[in-house]
Amino acid sequence: MNWKSLKTADRELAKRKLKEEQDKSGRIDPVAEKKTLAELLQDYEKSLQQYDEKTVKTRKWILQTFKNTWTHGFDTPVKDITKAQLELWLAPHRQRLSKASCNEFITFLRQSFALAVNARVMSDSPTEGLKHLKRETPIRQTPTWEQFIAIVKHLRGYELSYKVDHSDVASSHGRSKRVWISKRLRLGKGTRTAAC
Repeated sequence: MNWKSLKTADRELAKRKLKEEQDKSGRIDPVAEKKTLAELLQDYEKSLQQYDEKTVKTRKWILQTFKNTWTHGFDTPVKDITKAQLELWLAPHRQRLSKASCNEFITFLRQSFALAVNARVMSDSPTEGLKHLKRETPIRQTPTWEQFIAIVKHLRGYELSYKVDHSDVASSHGRSKRVWISKRLRLGKGTRTAAC
């Protein structure tokens, strides 16, 4: 049995904290809690099989970066790793990476320690509170209605390299809608109502 200070002299608060600690200890498997960081990383690498090829490649690169830059040792029990240690590891990467790439690093940490929580190695993940960074600007801007009309006028000057077969328009509602929109644009009527 492990003893832990509840850090309070207030009896009611101590009772609540004791209940919380008992609940936490019930969520931890005594055998699994000995798992080291090296074992957790092996489990994480095995779990990558569920993702597509590009995601696997990205996550393996992040995993290798973690292995190359983690300074607290891999024989450390996972339950002893703190949020502060993870933030210290993440700090230099935040300096050099874009926000999107940094978010990938945060996702890697969250997924790794979620495996530990699910395996009952620890009751709470040290990654709680690590938030994704907001991107400054959207990737693409949507053109205004006037810009869209200018684009359409510009494209009308090009000769199409294919012909639309109108005989099977009824076969697909989506295709028939596209044909209807293209006819309206070709006739210069647009697709907006007069109220717009």
